[in-house]
Amino acid sequence: MRGFSTKPKNIIPFLSVYDGVTVNFTNDMKDVGVARFFSPKPGLEQEGKQNVTIYNGDSQKIYQIYEEYDHGATQCIMELIREEFVVPKGEESLFYIIFVLLHEAGHWYDYLNNHDWYNQNFTDEKCNTPEEYRNKPCEKSADKFALEHFENAWDELNESLFNGLLEPLEKTY
Repeated sequence: MRGFSTKPKNIIPFLSVYDGVTVNFTNDMKDVGVARFFSPKPGLEQEGKQNVTIYNGDSQKIYQIYEEYDHGATQCIMELIREEFVVPKGEESLFYIIFVLLHEAGHWYDYLNNHDWYNQNFTDEKCNTPEEYRNKPCEKSADKFALEHFENAWDELNESLFNGLLEPLEKTY
């Protein structure tokens, strides 16, 4: 299937890693970009206060916007994906949105499993390059989570949302 597009709100119910994750959807990209994990301030941890907020825009439109306005960061993410999987031409937006959604779930689980580690390693400190940002401990951990769960997520979406229309996922090695 080439050039498939959908909204994150259609994807989330079929991703088992999101079972139990509090998700909010927004129609305002300014607040969260594509998606963002929100955690309580250190010392104020309360069950249910953390959430993943997701912009519910069309996946192809999201990818186009990020390609145009944050090209370096988008390409950095696509390079991570391409190190593991072959991304067929025309499917970049679907791979991108799945990765971003899994990445934010990774933040959720990092926080849930170890508040202290997450709070010590999360920083809003500015980075000079997308690669520098991706090398932050919290980001590396969430990227690793996304890549480890990507194949299963692809299969779940293919079986349930896309009714077998997606091409089989091909690893690069």
